[in-house]
Amino acid sequence: MTFSKSKRQRVLEDGNTFNGLPNHLQWQPGMSDDHVFPEEMDMIRQLKAELGALVGHWSDKLILYFLFARRCDVNEARRLIIAYTNMLEEIGWLHDRPTLDDAPLLKSGLILCKNGGVDKYDRLLVYFNAAHMRPGQFTKTESLLSLVYETNFIVDTQPVRYLRNGFTEIVDLQGFDWRNLDTSQQGKELIKAMQGVFPRRTRQFWVINGSSILRWTLKAARIILPAKIIERIESLDVQCLSEVVDQKWIPTKYGGQCDITLEGMISELREYDGQRNNRRTL
Repeated sequence: MTFSKSKRQRVLEDGNTFNGLPNHLQWQPGMSDDHVFPEEMDMIRQLKAELGALVGHWSDKLILYFLFARRCDVNEARRLIIAYTNMLEEIGWLHDRPTLDDAPLLKSGLILCKNGGVDKYDRLLVYFNAAHMRPGQFTKTESLLSLVYETNFIVDTQPVRYLRNGFTEIVDLQGFDWRNLDTSQQGKELIKAMQGVFPRRTRQFWVINGSSILRWTLKAARIILPAKIIERIESLDVQCLSEVVDQKWIPTKYGGQCDITLEGMISELREYDGQRNNRRTL
């Protein structure tokens, strides 16, 4: 697969910004990686004033993450924050920070990431190993806490520059079959929560090792995934990964230079927990 023109160029030529944020709120070379525009600070102060104790213990950066998820629309960001805090209250974690041991999904091998890893468009990079999907493996609370943990980790460790752009997900379908797809009511509810409760936004899915089964996989995925997500899924040959991701962030098993393993990721997360996470500290 060869790209005659980058997706970034195509989007900009259509008159829209690549990450969906307003033109005047785009990071530019020469700015600090954690640059926050005065207008964004005004939005943060407004949300803090309106939401009071709900976000009293939140960092400015966490609120900013929710603003980016809603293209810096204060009203939409407010709705998302309220949905998120309602979910936390429902599962009994409104005033707690989960640790890795409360987030078993991140220890399953389903998701792999390397701190600082981005694609060529400065979108945070996640590798998703679909064959590790086990419907019913985790309870609803365990799955939600895993996503809460990821939210905190991303905000605490990644620069604002990258938070603006969302995520790229490399989906490996090697070893995947229909039994790995969770079409249960709980599975559908989790997908819905990922779209309507959490600020993480995946802007592109590149599917590798799955060209022969991608068609039926997408057909089945339509049962649980919204149309706008399906539209972001494209197939990519493993040999072409370097066209969208620098070699230093491509795992060695795909021919790159990144030594990314589950054990290494868990070690990074344990270190993060030791620095940032203690139960009932909020």
